[in-house]
Amino acid sequence: MSKAASPAAATADRALLPAWSDSCFQADRLLAFTRMPVAEAGRRLGCADPSHFSRRFRAARGESPGAYRARLHGETDASSAALRKFEDGLRS
Repeated sequence: MSKAASPAAATADRALLPAWSDSCFQADRLLAFTRMPVAEAGRRLGCADPSHFSRRFRAARGESPGAYRARLHGETDASSAALRKFEDGLRS
């Protein structure tokens, strides 16, 4: 069973759209040019809850933050990202 957002919440989200577009640009940069965990990127952009950041990012970009990062780095799925992370750990 899904719960619908209240009209007040929807209005608050629309009021934040201009600020979120700036944050979304920053999120793009953090995800593209750092290996910072998605949750940390969200915290730096003011989202204490990682799922909130992921939902906002998906709504703005049409894909999850992890999928966005994987696509930019030429990875086809999450297992490729996990393998790269593991291999990087071996090199350290």
